[in-house]
Parts: sequence; C-alpha cells; structure tokens
Amino acid sequence: MTSVYKTFNMVFIKLIEDFIMLFPKDVELKRYKRGALLYKQFNTRKPFNVFKEYSVAFRSKIEQKDESFFINNNYNEIAEVSKSNDIQMFIQKIKMLWNQISETNRGKVWEYLILLCKITDKNETKDPKLFAV
Repeated sequence: MTSVYKTFNMVFIKLIEDFIMLFPKDVELKRYKRGALLYKQFNTRKPFNVFKEYSVAFRSKIEQKDESFFINNNYNEIAEVSKSNDIQMFIQKIKMLWNQISETNRGKVWEYLILLCKITDKNETKDPKLFAV
C-alpha cells in the first residue's frame, strides 16, 4: 500500500517534471525537482503538510480554476508556513511561466492542483484502501 504522503510527492514531482518538459532549459525547475526528491527521501510529509495548510485559503480558487490564484498573490505565507522558501519559489515560478503555457497545459496544471487537494482530503478520511497498489 502506498502512503498518502508518497502519493502526494509522486504527483507533485510529476507536475515539476511536466514543467521541465515544457521548459527543458530552465535550470530552476530542475533545482526544484531535486529539492522535491530530497523532501521525498528525508521529509516525506513536509510538502504535503505545507500544501494542505496553505491551500485551504485558496481551495475555491483552485477548484474554480481561477487564474487570480497565480497572478494576484505573492505567496509569502507559504515561506512562513514551510519555514523555507522552496515551495514559495516554485509557485512563483509557475506564476512567471503561466502566460507562456498553452490553455491545454494550464488545464493540466489545474488538474494537478485539484488532484493534490483531493489527496490531502483523502488523508483526512484515513481510508486504507484508497491508495492500495
């Protein structure tokens, strides 16, 4: 059985990898992936917990695919919650790249964010069958 934290990290890393596919020369994206892999290895719960705590305030914007979520925020709260700015910097990067990606790829980003929200919800249900592999 795969834990909810491992599932969350797997989806989060896949999101970063998809951005790397779109922007293969972007060194920062590759650095974010390395950071996510380190979190996955040494602090599996941190990305999950930061996302869960921070996404509560923006959940409706994510579910409605409201672009103001990216465009109108500075994400300083994430750095405060996470005690680091790695996750904040990744979201800032998405914000910077947002206008450079197609509508189709924007839709995929929304799908990832909605899926990450659903994964955090499933942790609350503690359904052991949810992520059975």
